[in-house]
Amino acid sequence: MTDASGLGGVSVLSLSSSIAGAYCSQLLAQAGATVTVVEPSTGHRLRRRHTPGAARAGVLFDHLTVDTTVTSVESFGDGPQWSGIDVVVADADTPFGTALSLADDHPHLVVVAVSAHGCTGPHADRPGNDFTAQAAAGALLVRGLPWGTPVAMGGEQVEWLAGAYAAAAVAARWQGRGADRVGDLID
Repeated sequence: MTDASGLGGVSVLSLSSSIAGAYCSQLLAQAGATVTVVEPSTGHRLRRRHTPGAARAGVLFDHLTVDTTVTSVESFGDGPQWSGIDVVVADADTPFGTALSLADDHPHLVVVAVSAHGCTGPHADRPGNDFTAQAAAGALLVRGLPWGTPVAMGGEQVEWLAGAYAAAAVAARWQGRGADRVGDLID
């Protein structure tokens, strides 16, 4: 159910370790959803990330989880109580299976898979990052000098845009979901 705040009453479990997934989760929290970020026992990848100009590592993690609850993966034991969760934000692989298997095994969930090349298709197994996405899109052709090396846009723009689009897709899917509570895989 939703209320006047947009996604009030929606329970989100974030299993993503990327900027895109964390930003998607933050935007969902700001739209009123209750978001729980699951952190591996080794610590969330963004906790170890050093932001230029910051006095310590983990500032980006702190920023992206300000409106959420952070919990350890161990607190779930055999896995979350999926019946109380409405939306899962995940990378292609999670501590509880792949995004595809989560969507198949729990048909009431709206699962948004945030990955470099999608969960299926010819490039699904390829690693990716902001630089490779810019190269694939042709953005590196117009940056830098003709005789020099390619110059990427700074600030990991692709990650932030992917998170924003993922959050918009979840909100749109949730609004169109209806009373039947049928889930979906957003890839």
